[in-house]
Amino acid sequence: EEIIFILSFLGFVAIRMFNPDLWHPYRGGEKPMELAHINALTRSLYLPPYDPWYSGGVLNYYYYGHFLVTNLIKMCGIVPTTAFNLAVPTFFAMALVGSFSLGFNIFSGAVSKSIDSISGVKSRQPITRLAIFAGLTSMGFVCLLGNLDGSAQVGAAIWYKLIEGASWTGFDYWQSSRMMPPDPPGFEVTEFPFFTFLFADLHPHLISIPFTLLLLGIMLVVVVAPINKSKRNIMSKNELLPIIIMGIVLGSIRIINAWDFPTYFLLGCLALMLRELFRHGGMGIVVVGKWVLKTSLLYIVSYLAFMPFHLNYENFYSSLQVTTNKTELNQALMIFGVFIFIIGAYFFIYSKKILPFSNIKVLSITIWRALFIILGAMIVGYLVSGPAKQFLGNTAMLAGLIIAVLGYLVISRLQRFDYKNKYHAFSLLLLLIAFTIIFGVELVRIKGDIDRMNTVFKFYLQAWVLLGIGCSYLFWLCLKGIKQNGKTNMFVFITSCFLIICGLIYPVFATHARIEDRFIQTKPTLDGKTYMSQSTYMDVKGEIDLRFDDKAINWMNNNLRGT
Repeated sequence: EEIIFILSFLGFVAIRMFNPDLWHPYRGGEKPMELAHINALTRSLYLPPYDPWYSGGVLNYYYYGHFLVTNLIKMCGIVPTTAFNLAVPTFFAMALVGSFSLGFNIFSGAVSKSIDSISGVKSRQPITRLAIFAGLTSMGFVCLLGNLDGSAQVGAAIWYKLIEGASWTGFDYWQSSRMMPPDPPGFEVTEFPFFTFLFADLHPHLISIPFTLLLLGIMLVVVVAPINKSKRNIMSKNELLPIIIMGIVLGSIRIINAWDFPTYFLLGCLALMLRELFRHGGMGIVVVGKWVLKTSLLYIVSYLAFMPFHLNYENFYSSLQVTTNKTELNQALMIFGVFIFIIGAYFFIYSKKILPFSNIKVLSITIWRALFIILGAMIVGYLVSGPAKQFLGNTAMLAGLIIAVLGYLVISRLQRFDYKNKYHAFSLLLLLIAFTIIFGVELVRIKGDIDRMNTVFKFYLQAWVLLGIGCSYLFWLCLKGIKQNGKTNMFVFITSCFLIICGLIYPVFATHARIEDRFIQTKPTLDGKTYMSQSTYMDVKGEIDLRFDDKAINWMNNNLRGT
């Protein structure tokens, strides 16, 4: 993990050195706002910090991520315009390490007794080597993979070159983050983690990614921690400490990026439920009672740990309304197609072990399994029905079908309360919540949003992280499954690998395109305002020489008290 952190940090520092600009002439971005927050926090003597746009006011924003950055700025004595370009690589490296750790530990736990939890086949390879592979897969899925637009751009360029002889105009890295044109109606932002770090807005949605991965790691510990069944007290000391830590991290996420709180609080509640189900071997009044107590404690800790912030913060957007438009199915497949296919491949390869009727034992189907099968059949039927399409849309119908399948798989895991199934159930739970998010976005949006801009933006990014962790584990299971299940499964697995390669095309081409996308080329530096000393902004009313702005900023920093 230390090697991953150092290499990824240095690699992304190099990327920022070749394009450190803290403003873009026409793409905009939010770097000026973020720099204003960082400057305000750096110069404030108390919290909440002053509002950089409203004299005499205080900042009413979830600024805790920027507060953490300013602490490092003060300790290191680095000017904010340079520290900004060191903070982005830091969070990128933290995200890589967090996703690697989750993939590594989920795999290691699932094969801890050298027996695969699904196939029952003994593992002959060293666990550490395979666990590292699983960790790297998780890291790649979460932080490095792009959507399929990158491969579509390259494929189109090759086609036009071969057929029409047209020259390539260049790779459009921005297009992949705006996959739902035209605007209007939706103005949707379809970012994914690699684009987020590459574009390098030091915004709450970027800062929160490594913290959400940390929280997922704590949830995994809560679910899989050994259980002393001889002491069925309400809450032991060994259970209390992880819940408190989980509450503190959850509370920090709430004031780093408030959009993440509902999803991860729900995941925390479900992780605690899994813990109780595995502890008691099923549902019951005792399970429900303990779960309510622990989830209440989780919320209370998350609030009390940061109560001074909440007492000085007013949230203006906390309700939902019906969405303005839908995601087309082809758009959803271009964004999440790699993950959807891996889930389908897993279900296909292990269908004989998953489906209750695979051995013609239909009468052995439990009530819960039957309900999920019926629900899945109903959704398939609705896919060809006009009213359902009009109300939900094709993307919601597909997400609903996948939710039904994943729900069935989770229930199947919970019928066998052994140690390895904890890891499997946890991974499937992440996927279930991810597609619940995708389904929900097709129905509602945050009231006050610009159509669906931030609703799609923030929640699709959450879904991507959860899908990356969950699908990395399923991908490894597919790899194990092809060893004993024939050529057809090999074809399905190879197709999955092909789609993954298509997703990896984006970071290869987008990195260079992003480096070139700036005012002018300068010598490598980490100072984010160097461009101002040599650049001219072309405004609709004429040219604006930014050198004078640069001189004015330098004079104010050197001569005005408090700056």
